[in-house]
Amino acid sequence: MRKPKLSPEEVIRLLKESLPKLIPRSKVHELTYGLVSPKTLANADYKGCGPRRIRINGKIYYPKEALIEWLAGRIG
Repeated sequence: MRKPKLSPEEVIRLLKESLPKLIPRSKVHELTYGLVSPKTLANADYKGCGPRRIRINGKIYYPKEALIEWLAGRIG
């Protein structure tokens, strides 16, 4: 039996409920349930079309709202 598909709105709602306030790039694949990979985000950042990011001690983090907004534009 197949699992029912989630609508983009349901996916965004689940992410809003489950993501921490700051998401490390290295954990983005795990925390977004496989929706986006760290490499995809690194490429988008390089091209200047990725979500807003913060560098802390040499590591890249994404604010939850910025990452969700960026993902919503890709899946919606």
